[in-house]
Amino acid sequence: MRVLSLSLLLGALTLAACGGEDGSARTGTTVEERGWFAYEVSVEPPAGLDGGALATWRRGQQAFNQMGCLACHQVGRGGTTGGPGPDLTQVGGRLSAEQIREVLVEPKAPMPSFGQLASRDPRKFAALVDFLDSLE
Repeated sequence: MRVLSLSLLLGALTLAACGGEDGSARTGTTVEERGWFAYEVSVEPPAGLDGGALATWRRGQQAFNQMGCLACHQVGRGGTTGGPGPDLTQVGGRLSAEQIREVLVEPKAPMPSFGQLASRDPRKFAALVDFLDSLE
């Protein structure tokens, strides 16, 4: 019974750390630790972004940080090394924007789905996809 209780607790902590869509990378990243699980990664935007494209990219970076993605993933030197999620440092070079969208909406466990975010706040979801796609 204790093993089951411990397993359930660890599972809950893993999901809580990820934050899902309601939770509050490449070389040259800066990592700031803010509490037990919360990390933020500051990544320089791709060269040539300005105006609306830059604002969208920054919203995507903010969404990534707020959702606690680094509790399970790594970006550059920040985040969780060897965690349950893959290294996202160069995810934009491995997956197309459409593939990133698909993974966010229909992920493999234990990653939470961001399908409700895509429906509820499509601009925020698109900004998150754009940010991840820029990580090459």
